[in-house]
Amino acid sequence: MEATKDLQDGEKAHAPLDPTKSIDVAEGDSSLVEEAAVLKRIDMFLGNTAILGVIQDTFTSLIIAGLGYGTRPTLLLGLPISVFQFVFLIASTYVADKFRRSRCNVIIGGYLIALLGVLLIRQLPITMKAGRYIGVLLLVTSTIIFPLMLSLISSNTAGFTKKATVNAVFFIGYCAGNIGGPQLFIAKEAPTYKTAFNALLVIYCLIIVIIALFRFYLDWENKRRDKAQGVCIDPEMRDNGPAIVYGENTEEVDETDWENKSYRYYM
Repeated sequence: MEATKDLQDGEKAHAPLDPTKSIDVAEGDSSLVEEAAVLKRIDMFLGNTAILGVIQDTFTSLIIAGLGYGTRPTLLLGLPISVFQFVFLIASTYVADKFRRSRCNVIIGGYLIALLGVLLIRQLPITMKAGRYIGVLLLVTSTIIFPLMLSLISSNTAGFTKKATVNAVFFIGYCAGNIGGPQLFIAKEAPTYKTAFNALLVIYCLIIVIIALFRFYLDWENKRRDKAQGVCIDPEMRDNGPAIVYGENTEEVDETDWENKSYRYYM
């Protein structure tokens, strides 16, 4: 306080922009609470479904062993999976970067491939080892698109408080998935693990629908804001122009993407 009193008039005008300035979120209305409630439904679901892919990746060797292979063949067959993961990771990120508004589509495509893998492992007889192994290869695509899901959530969240809330909710979902995921692999169901693959089948179908609806909502909201403001703002434009137009002194305000009507969402 003493330092503020010593500031000149011109310096006082810039004092609120001090990065050490605390933001009193209690002064805001209930919009943040409403947004947090929506985020709890959406991001918790994304967190749990994404971590199921991580759990599935952890149990990959167990799934391969369930195909009827011994310890050494299981380790050797795990090597092509790592190569496939690397290639698909590079390809998916390249497509998402090359084509605008494609992140959701790439994520949906990855889950469709993983869904095909689940069906191959679940439906093919145990004697068809090659076909079921291909299913394992396809299944890991759901773990590779996890970074794209993180980037999608991060890019579509604004406001210091909301970002912290989103990260906390996502972390809770991540931990819940780590706790609940292993419970799906019931030892007495080996080598088919029907409960685990039935759960993956249902969750992949749900997440594909959810992300498709999520993309539709983001596109609709962007167009609604463009129409309301009478200007077309593209957050994914390639040139050096401003993608998003902010009001004056937005640094002073802890505005969320709902509150900042000039904000546009990434798809």
